[in-house]
Amino acid sequence: MSSRRFLLPFGVGLLLLLWMTVALTRMFVRERDESHAALAQEHEALRNYAHVVLQRALEQQLDQVRARIEAAERDPLEAAPELLSFVEGRQVLPLVTGPDTIDGRMPNAYGALPQERRRYASGAEGILFRHTLHQRLADARSDAEVTQAVRGLLNHLARYWDAPAREIPFRLRFLQTLVEKADPAPRLMADMLRDGLRGVRGRPIEGLQRALLRSRQEFGPDDFAFYADTIKRLSRESNVEYRRFEERTHQVNAQRFALAVPVDGGTLINGEWYVEGRGSDGAYGVRIELDSITDTISHELRVGGLLEARERLLIATPESSQRLASLLITIDSPPRLEREAASTRRMGVKIAMAWSLLALVLLIGLLMGYSAHRRQALAQSQVDFVSTISHELRTPVASLRLMAETLERRLKGTKEAKDFPTRMVAEADRLGFLVENVLSFNRLEKNAFSVELQDCTLDDLAEELRQRGAALGPIPVTLSTWNGDASFAADPQLMLLLLSNLVSNAAKYNDHAVAEVSFELQASDGRATILVRDNGSGIAKDEQGRIFDEFVRAGNGSQKGFGLGLAICRRIAALHQGTISLRESSAEGTVFAVELPGAIASRAMDADAPSKGAERGGEAGAGKATAEAQNAEEHDAAGAKPAGPRGEPNALHSDGPPNEGREEKG
Repeated sequence: MSSRRFLLPFGVGLLLLLWMTVALTRMFVRERDESHAALAQEHEALRNYAHVVLQRALEQQLDQVRARIEAAERDPLEAAPELLSFVEGRQVLPLVTGPDTIDGRMPNAYGALPQERRRYASGAEGILFRHTLHQRLADARSDAEVTQAVRGLLNHLARYWDAPAREIPFRLRFLQTLVEKADPAPRLMADMLRDGLRGVRGRPIEGLQRALLRSRQEFGPDDFAFYADTIKRLSRESNVEYRRFEERTHQVNAQRFALAVPVDGGTLINGEWYVEGRGSDGAYGVRIELDSITDTISHELRVGGLLEARERLLIATPESSQRLASLLITIDSPPRLEREAASTRRMGVKIAMAWSLLALVLLIGLLMGYSAHRRQALAQSQVDFVSTISHELRTPVASLRLMAETLERRLKGTKEAKDFPTRMVAEADRLGFLVENVLSFNRLEKNAFSVELQDCTLDDLAEELRQRGAALGPIPVTLSTWNGDASFAADPQLMLLLLSNLVSNAAKYNDHAVAEVSFELQASDGRATILVRDNGSGIAKDEQGRIFDEFVRAGNGSQKGFGLGLAICRRIAALHQGTISLRESSAEGTVFAVELPGAIASRAMDADAPSKGAERGGEAGAGKATAEAQNAEEHDAAGAKPAGPRGEPNALHSDGPPNEGREEKG
C-alpha cells in the first residue's frame, strides 16, 4: 500500500517533468534556430548592401568615361582600349575587323547614303569616273595638270560616297601615284592621310587613318593590315603623325562581344566589363577590375563597422554575360560560423543539462522508491515478527496470570507471601496489554477491522477501563468524565482501545503517585470532540511532531513498550473518519483531542457540571469484588479460559480475537 501511494505521485511528477524537459528542449532548439535566423538575416542584409554599393561603384565608373566613349565614337584615333560601345547593334568599341551581323544579317554600308548618291556610288559610271581621275593623274605632265586631277578627286569625294572597301583602296592608289608624280604639299598630305578636309561643296572628307579605323569591319584581318601598313608608310614618307594610328591598329581585334541589344539593366561580361543599355539598339560599357572594386567595398564596410576584420566579400565571376541584379555576392564570415557553432553548443549544453536533470530525478526517485520499499519490507518484517512473538506469548501470559491469581487467592493472608502474588498479577496484566497492543496494531495496519458504529458514552468506556486496574500502568490511575452520559457514534471496542492507550501513556509518563485522567465530551459544528487530560510530565517540543509515528517512544526510551500506542490511536481515529491531535503539553499535563464525525445525542450539556460518571470517578482497580474471586476459583477448578483483568471478560485481552463475534477484514 505504501509503495502504491508513493508510485502514483512519483509517476505523475515524472510525467510532468518529462513534459517540461521536452518543452525546454523545443524551446532551446527554437532559440538556436532564431539565433541562426538572425545571423542569416544580418548576413543577407549585408549582402544586399554590398550589392547596392557595387552597383553604385560600377555606375560611377561608367559615368566617368561616358564623355570618352562618345569622343572615341566620333574620332577613331582616340585611345579607348578599356571602353565598349555598340551603335545600331554593331560593336564600335573595342575595334574589330571582319564582317559583323545585325540579327543574323550583314550590315549594309550604303544604308546611310542619300538615295541620289547611292546610285552613283554603286554604279559603273562612278567606277569609270574614278578610273578616269586616276588615269588623268598618271598622265599629268605639269603641276597644273596634277593640281587639276587632285581637285577633281576632292570634288568627287565630297559629292559621292562609295563603299569603303572600294573607296579606301582607290584613295590609297591615288595618293601613291600623287607622291610618285609630284611633291605634294605637306598640308594636303596631312589632310588626306589624317586630318581630313572639306570639299568645295562643304561636305567633309575624312582622312585615311580615321576612315580605315572607322570602316575596319568592312575588311578582313589581312586586308586591314595591308591597308594600315600602306597608310603608315605614306604618313611616314610625308612626315604625317601616325603614332596614334599605329597604336589603334594594334588594338584592333582585341575582343569581339556577342552582346544582345537592347541591354536590360547593368550587365557584367566575363567579369571584366560593365555594360548598360543605350537606346533600343545601343550600349556602352567600361572595363573593370572586379577584385579591386571588391576590396574597395570591403574596406568601406569595415570602416563603417559592418564587416569584421576576418570577414571577406566574395563576388562570383560570371563566365559570360550576366545581369548585375542576379550576380552572386557572398560573405566569407568565420565569426558568423563561430557564433552559429557557439549557439549550437549552448543549445546542446542546455538540452544535456535538462535531460541530465530528468535522469537525476528519475534516479533519485528510483533510489527513494527502493529505499521506501526496503523500509516498508523491514517495517513489515518487524510487524510480522512482533505479531508472531505476540501470538506466541498470548497464551503463556494468560496462563501465568491465571496461576498468579490462583496463588493470590490461596496465599491470601499468608505472611510469607507478602504482596508477591498481587504484583505478579499486575505485571501479567501489563504484559498482556502490550501483547494485545501489538496484535491490534498489526490488524489495524492490515485493515483487518471493520468499524461497527454504536451509541457510546464516556461513562461506560471509563467503567470498562476501571475494571482493568493495574493493567493500565505502573501507578494507580484515577478516571473521571465530564458529560459522560452523552452518547456519540463510535465502535466501542476500538474506542476502548484508543482510550486505554492514552490512559496507559498518562500512567507511564507521570511523576506523581497517582495518574489523574479526565474524559470530556464536547460538540462543535456537528462533530464530537473527546478531550483527554492528564497530569503527566508532558512531551518535549522537539518530539511533539513525531509522537504519532510507529515505534516512537518519548523521553529517553526508559519506559516499557513498543512505541505503538499513539500510532494505534491515530489509525483508530482515521477508521472513524476522524482525527487525533495534541492540543497542549507542559510539565503540568497533556491534553489530546479526538474529533469524530456525527452529532452528540444527550441532554443539554453543562460544561461546569461533572456527569454521573465523574461522581463515580475513583481509583481504577481499588479493591476486588467478591464475585471476582469466586469467578476465578470457578475458572481454576473448571480449567476455563482466563478472564480479563480483575476478572472481567475482556475482548482485547482474551485468547481469541479481540472483537469476538465481529467481522474482520482480510
